[in-house]
Amino acid sequence: LQQQAGQTQGAEARRLLAGSVAAYRASLEIISRKQFPQGWAILQYNLGNALCDQAGQTQGVEAARLLAESVAACRAPLEIFSREQFPQSWAKVQSNLGNALRAQAEQSQGAELARLLAESVAASRAALEIYTREQFPQDWAMTQYYLGKALYDQAEQSQDAGAARLLAESIAAYRASLEVYKQAQFPQDWAMTQNSLGITLRKQAYHNRGEGTARLLAESVAAYRAALEVFTRDQSP
Repeated sequence: LQQQAGQTQGAEARRLLAGSVAAYRASLEIISRKQFPQGWAILQYNLGNALCDQAGQTQGVEAARLLAESVAACRAPLEIFSREQFPQSWAKVQSNLGNALRAQAEQSQGAELARLLAESVAASRAALEIYTREQFPQDWAMTQYYLGKALYDQAEQSQDAGAARLLAESIAAYRASLEVYKQAQFPQDWAMTQNSLGITLRKQAYHNRGEGTARLLAESVAAYRAALEVFTRDQSP
């Protein structure tokens, strides 16, 4: 149902996602933490993803509620999947949690916004302790992408030198992701990352002083043009 929802829009997507969330919750009535700890953790992980997708189809108070539930579900598997016993599952949950926290931060303000973004960055960095480029290249690239987005959002809440530093870290994360996301193999991921890189380079240019500004803007334009090689008007209007 969740995958079906990703192929639709509007009311139909919302209906399918609601069905997906209901199915996961129904499963959790039987698959308890006490009797089936690993199955429970996997269901919580999937529920967290579905709730995050559901929040993306709503706005305001409802979106904030769904994201809070998503983050809680994303945290739950960490009660079972420890880094020592289940390193890959732990890393997968941390990466997913980082994305959910960043989404929740978008619905927040002030100190709460800063806290959630800091937790998002920390979760992504934790996942990268396990997800190395050599052993888990695609997971590493995906987590680098999420990290780049969280760092960019942090930069938006900062000023001057702090913002410039965070933007530089965000750019480094996107460039790292592109070491794996090649256009021929992963065209959509490649284009998505190029677009995010273009946005971040342009923002960094605003915080730059001197000759580097022109270089950053030229790199931003190049990244946008690269994304448009995949994001065409016909295929991705």
